[in-house]
Amino acid sequence: MRNVLKWMLILALAAVLAAGCAPASPATPTPAPPVQSTPEAAPATPAPTETVVINLPIVEKPVNSTPAIPFPQEGALKELASGAREDLAKRLNVPAGEIELLELSRVTWRDGSLGCPKPGMMYTMALVNGTLIRLRAGGVVYEYHSGGQKPAFLCEKPDKPLPEQ
Repeated sequence: MRNVLKWMLILALAAVLAAGCAPASPATPTPAPPVQSTPEAAPATPAPTETVVINLPIVEKPVNSTPAIPFPQEGALKELASGAREDLAKRLNVPAGEIELLELSRVTWRDGSLGCPKPGMMYTMALVNGTLIRLRAGGVVYEYHSGGQKPAFLCEKPDKPLPEQ
């Protein structure tokens, strides 16, 4: 049995040596497959069904550059937008016809403050479906927020207080 193992080991060693001594074939590089240039497809993103608004910052944009949109003619959005316009007209003591609608959109507020937190107040930490209404009067933009069962209200910023009704 020892002789068989010796011979097997010798034959294996001879095979390895023979393979190492064989003449090498000339090195020819393998051509890489051609690269096809295809335009990258943009990733498909689903259209948003709702916008999440997180305490909108005051954006200083020229207010005359934002075009007005028509007020809705029917439905719940008409009631919200009309109520906001009437409230602002009373506050500013101007005709309602002078107030322009800049934005009317459904939003999801991040908490019970409806995007208009008051200092020192605590709010429920739950998403609330609502509406953002941006109006322009006399070159100034005013935001009205609504959500849940609460009607649209003026979101007064501390640096831009308005007269009380």
